[in-house]
Amino acid sequence: MKRRVYKHYSQTLTDLEKYELHGQVKQVMLTTYKAIRKGGIVVPSKIELESSYKTNYITSFDEKGTTRREELYNDGGKKIYIFNEKRFVTEHIEYKKDGSLERTTKSRYNENDKLVESISINCDGSLYYR
Repeated sequence: MKRRVYKHYSQTLTDLEKYELHGQVKQVMLTTYKAIRKGGIVVPSKIELESSYKTNYITSFDEKGTTRREELYNDGGKKIYIFNEKRFVTEHIEYKKDGSLERTTKSRYNENDKLVESISINCDGSLYYR
């Protein structure tokens, strides 16, 4: 039986190092496909969209290896998260299945990294929450 090795990640590792990526990586894209059997061979079929957002995504990194943007996809639409240099979400954009905008959320933090304001606006301009 093979033992699973768990790594402890310190606060000093970059996001690239946490994902065990090496070099000047700017983006990582993961696409999950349904598997089907054709002629006795398993091959990819349609893109899997019926599961969670973390199965189809694009993550973008800055030159320091910090995650700055994530685009997450599923059958319900698309979510985009934009992060500041400390990896706090500063903007969150949600799109419906048809590609139209659902809502936009902007967040602001103080000098102690505490969330001081978060405003979410629906596509029609109405306030979703504050």
